[in-house]
Amino acid sequence: MSEPTCAKANINRTFIKAPIETVWSTLVATDQALPFFFGSICQANDGLKPGAAFRMVHPNKMVAMVVGEVIAFDPPRLYAHTFQKTNIDEPPCKERKN
Repeated sequence: MSEPTCAKANINRTFIKAPIETVWSTLVATDQALPFFFGSICQANDGLKPGAAFRMVHPNKMVAMVVGEVIAFDPPRLYAHTFQKTNIDEPPCKERKN
């Protein structure tokens, strides 16, 4: 995959008062609705690992809102992936969670 770009750089940090294992298990869940992404479900047929494709789908599993590829995955501290909204004609961005 070619190097994704974004129109502009944006860095956000969120601090959550919880054990890292709790936060990590929520961020990488692939079998339940995710409260931080409008209740969507992360689908990753090959699991979350570098090079794996994933998509964020509506709870009815009929509409994919986001598609991407895992760039780095080092539990429980690093999860980086591309991020492309399916309803907007823009190149993918990178998202890093650590």
